[in-house]
Amino acid sequence: MPTRPVSKTKAKKAVTKRKPKPKMLEHVSGPVAKILEQRPLITGEEPADYDDLLAHIATAVKPKDAVEWIWVKDVVDLVWEAQRLRRLRAALLMTARIMAMSDILRPLINQDNDIMSLLAVVGDDTATKTAKGWTRGETEAVEEAEELLEDHGLDIDAVMAKAFVSHIKELEQIERMMTTAEIRRDKVLNEIENRRDAVAWRLRKAADNVIDIDPDETNA
Repeated sequence: MPTRPVSKTKAKKAVTKRKPKPKMLEHVSGPVAKILEQRPLITGEEPADYDDLLAHIATAVKPKDAVEWIWVKDVVDLVWEAQRLRRLRAALLMTARIMAMSDILRPLINQDNDIMSLLAVVGDDTATKTAKGWTRGETEAVEEAEELLEDHGLDIDAVMAKAFVSHIKELEQIERMMTTAEIRRDKVLNEIENRRDAVAWRLRKAADNVIDIDPDETNA
């Protein structure tokens, strides 16, 4: 019976090797390991990147027991969330820049076009194309956009201001979410520090009690 040819995509997946766990996480087992494997990822985010972040923070904090490992996991999730929010903010501003530049250029291009019946179509197509090219840094589009702006007493700051104002509510919400994540992160780190201070205090107290015992009393 003839065998079916394996597609290139399946073949590629078959030979793809999974990145090994960072050394810091190799010796974690049991319920804690299962908790650490619950990565809060969305489409486009890599498990290996999350594991690397977890390993770096764990190496810095050096969790001593299950409780501290869970706290480290909380910190990593909050740092990951803050990084994601920064990416979303950058993506939002990028999209807003294109829309803002297109909206500003459209009437400027229309003013320079003599065929009134084609103004709307020509202006819209050219403005959008130029705005996208300007965002990508294409030399011709950048020069054309900046020349149009300069001819009408405008500059890049006007574009950025329009982009910011048009999405100010979304940007403010992202900023609040980032601030909340950072506050929660710092709170967990403080909990780890306070817990270690308490353990250290109890150890010192126990040691002091042993040192203060009168040898004669122990032999009595």
